[in-house]
Amino acid sequence: MIDGNSPAYTHHTRQLLAAQRAQDAAGNRAETGRFRQRYHFMAPSGWINDPNGLIYWRDQYHLFYQHNPFSPEWGAIHWGHAYSRDMVHWKHEPIALAPSEPYDLDEKGGCFSGSAVDNHGVLTLIYTGRVYGKGEPIETVCLAKSKDGIHFEKYRANPVISRPPETGSRDFRDPKVWRHGDYWYLVVGTCKDGRGKAVLYRSPDLLTWEYLNVLAENSGRGGGEAGDMWECPDLFTLGDKHIFIFSPMGVERRKAVYLSGDMDYDKGVFTYTDWGEIDQGFHYYAPQSFSCPDGRRVIIGWASDWGNCYGPAQQEGWCGYFALPRSVEPSGVGKLRFVPIAELQSLRESPKRYDSFLLSEDRRMPLQAGDGLSCELLLRIDLSKTTARELILDLRALRSGSAEYTRVELDFSRAELSLDRGHSDASYSSGVRRSPVELTGKEEITLHIFLDTCSVELFFNDYKTAMTGNIFPGPESSSIFIEAKGGVAAISGIETYGLASIYNGGGKA
Repeated sequence: MIDGNSPAYTHHTRQLLAAQRAQDAAGNRAETGRFRQRYHFMAPSGWINDPNGLIYWRDQYHLFYQHNPFSPEWGAIHWGHAYSRDMVHWKHEPIALAPSEPYDLDEKGGCFSGSAVDNHGVLTLIYTGRVYGKGEPIETVCLAKSKDGIHFEKYRANPVISRPPETGSRDFRDPKVWRHGDYWYLVVGTCKDGRGKAVLYRSPDLLTWEYLNVLAENSGRGGGEAGDMWECPDLFTLGDKHIFIFSPMGVERRKAVYLSGDMDYDKGVFTYTDWGEIDQGFHYYAPQSFSCPDGRRVIIGWASDWGNCYGPAQQEGWCGYFALPRSVEPSGVGKLRFVPIAELQSLRESPKRYDSFLLSEDRRMPLQAGDGLSCELLLRIDLSKTTARELILDLRALRSGSAEYTRVELDFSRAELSLDRGHSDASYSSGVRRSPVELTGKEEITLHIFLDTCSVELFFNDYKTAMTGNIFPGPESSSIFIEAKGGVAAISGIETYGLASIYNGGGKA
């Protein structure tokens, strides 16, 4: 048996062992925290941000993620790793990548975001190596590979792209790689002169890369082209269209954007005709997509952003989780919808159904949905019989009084839905997010809500719109109420479910 000090171990192996020991040591504390999510993916302990390397490989879904196993705060970044057979129940694997080489060993850097591909049976990770040189960040594209999907060896001649093109800048990260025709293609986020952009490369072998062009950039016209830096770019086909997604920096409320258009591989240029937001809530960033064996395109996003620090969670030894996997589907000309994957229905328990009824004005009616902490609600509203000005749902509310609740308010007069965190907890949460609701020509609309121990995910407009937010209410705030204002609300039906935990006695899936 070789111990961690053996000369047979590489520096990368020693770094991995140290990281794994730190993660394991912190796990017991983190896994018993009151705010640990029950059915959202989380690391065993420590910090987590962007999802990386999403891939279906050898009959399993693999999920990698940005991870600091030494602390619940951002730090030298590793790649955590887990696998699943259904995208719901995940098993943690050993940490896959650790900072260990001159191009990625830095307390303010590490193995930043990237992607994964199957190269003739070899699971290959393409990631950002980041270090500080003379006080400025140096970001490069690096490669690691594995034959067993567990142990990864960094390419001896890393980095495979050592500097940004003239069209980019020192901000040069988050490569996403795919195969088209005879070549591998790689898109990476960058910026120049205060405008975000993505640049395109191609390679015959994943090792030698040729710069092609600026794939797309912020032209300053507004719309979907916002941001002074584009992080986590991703290009894929959906039907007869190409879809380009990214997370713009420097935009206060726009966290994840999609552009729908056409790709010209000869010129290396993407042009779009339509755009939209993937999530209009408080906390949804850096989504990455991958293809499932049944043809679905699924995205997973980080349920946070860089302005959010998870104070209550960090006190429990962890920070960060992923929003629910969402199937990306066409929805009209140039538009997309994002539907929670059907596999999540396997978690449903304690079903309850409310048949159609009229909710009279100012009646505050309690709803039962599992234990009120980890649950799912499907609410259908008959617009033809509704006269109310507003319909209000108070989630994670105290059974009596109005001191603590998270409010979802549907304003029929303004055709607007809002998610209000102003009373969600003692001091952490705040703010309101609003979005138009499609009422014209509709006989019925549906609100689909997922609650977990410290989160809410809300879907509406036939899943074309979503809102995600973190909340940290007290342990007694587990009630749900529905109320009509300014008239009668006609409820076509309500379905509620408790949702079972994907973890067995703590945070280990």
